[in-house]
Amino acid sequence: MFQTSSNLNVVIIGGGVAGMTTAVLLSEIPGLSVTLIEAESELGGIFRTSFTAPGIYYPAKREDMRALDTLLGITTIVDEFYADLKKVVHFLEEKEVIKNKALMGFDNYHVDGNEKIKNTYGLDLLGSIPKALVQGYAKLKIYLGSDFWYHLTYRILAAFNLVEISDQLKTEVSSCGVNVKYNARVVNVRDGEVETAEGDVYAYDYLVFASGGTGGNPELQKRVYDVDFHTHEYNKINTGIALQTAIDKGWAYNKNIFAWYAEVVELKSGNVGPVLFQPGPAVMTVNREGKRVYNEKRCYNERGRVTLIEKELLLITDKDNLKRNTPNLVPGKYNAYLPSVHEGSYIEASSLYDLTQQVRDQGIMKNISDDFESELWHQWMRYHQFVESGIDLEFQRGNDVGEVLDGGDPSIPPASLLKNKAMAPIGESNLIAIRLLPSTLDTCSGPKVDSSCRVQKPVNSANIGIEDFEAVGNIFAVGNANEAILGGHYTAPGLPLSSGLVGAHRVYAHLLRVVNSN
Repeated sequence: MFQTSSNLNVVIIGGGVAGMTTAVLLSEIPGLSVTLIEAESELGGIFRTSFTAPGIYYPAKREDMRALDTLLGITTIVDEFYADLKKVVHFLEEKEVIKNKALMGFDNYHVDGNEKIKNTYGLDLLGSIPKALVQGYAKLKIYLGSDFWYHLTYRILAAFNLVEISDQLKTEVSSCGVNVKYNARVVNVRDGEVETAEGDVYAYDYLVFASGGTGGNPELQKRVYDVDFHTHEYNKINTGIALQTAIDKGWAYNKNIFAWYAEVVELKSGNVGPVLFQPGPAVMTVNREGKRVYNEKRCYNERGRVTLIEKELLLITDKDNLKRNTPNLVPGKYNAYLPSVHEGSYIEASSLYDLTQQVRDQGIMKNISDDFESELWHQWMRYHQFVESGIDLEFQRGNDVGEVLDGGDPSIPPASLLKNKAMAPIGESNLIAIRLLPSTLDTCSGPKVDSSCRVQKPVNSANIGIEDFEAVGNIFAVGNANEAILGGHYTAPGLPLSSGLVGAHRVYAHLLRVVNSN
């Protein structure tokens, strides 16, 4: 067993942004010995993969976040979140761990005078030169391959304070006295100790889960969601140990929040391809009954739940739209879109009738209904009526210009000509239908936590039917390893850096009070 000589041992499972931030903050508290356990050979979490863009996401101004107040029904949660975000940013800036205050993780939701919400993805708040540098850096990371060119680019961008927060944290972790254990995947959590796959055991007085969601743990996913997730290389980054432990120990957890991408494409090779992600506004997604199941501009949480329930879906678009909205600057391996229509499991059809016949004849979807053809035709006509009217009567989505950003620039045709920015006509003469399957990067379905990010467990309540919770005093969960600390809502359809930082700060504040009280 690995022991440390300090009074209190803290073990952190997971070396992504949330875990590294927690480690850096806790290293400031005298009397704590901090061990960070990372399953891979390097730190960084999702930022280890070269397809990720830099973590430069601006938080929206508090006055622009009224939409969340409405969603939560209370302003306190968001106010406290912002207050803690400011504290941790200031702390990390004072230590020169981060060099730019505008690095944090809300995608920028903006509420205009008409109470509409548009998602600007943060980059609109940058000037033209910094914006170009950010976008260029993401592409260079992919194309420049060699360490020399990567580090040269990194150093140039460092002069503009536009480097990834992940890289800045890695540097600090290596110099602040944190004991890092690499290639150490935690497989068992007992009271007072954790065990890795190699059989090493680490004792703890306090434990922090920072290990993401359930990615890379198919058995656990099947157990929780009763569906087989079709794993691709980008959802092997997490161990799922937080949720596994919560289930084993009877802690409270949330399995309803399903964030990040929820669909992958089955390739002709039989493997599973990169995530197919909103290929423009000219898209219909239907179930095995032929019924449209969501507006494609719905957030990941909503789309994810539908995909879980249906287990397979059929995305219908036309070839021109798919090509128009598939970026050609990013290699297929890193492409979040279908890399090529020649790789995916798809149907090409010259008419809607032809498409429905092929769906049935080829068995591309299982157990399709007897009236699939007639229902799909009805949905097709109804969809195009919505396109013409500009009002999606089914899902009330897409009227805002910002909601088309994933499918192209809303300021230029064809998006600028659309009445409803999330809907466009689908060309019937060159149809493509693609089978979608459930997948995930992160679920935010880990243990429930209190305001200090302490894991919760249910307790018997005197009120029948009402469940109360109490804290598991020495166990915390931060980042995507918990249920999402903004009132149980995923903070943004992007990289939620701010959530990880706020969680880290709350663990720090709690343990600082504990140490000072002793």
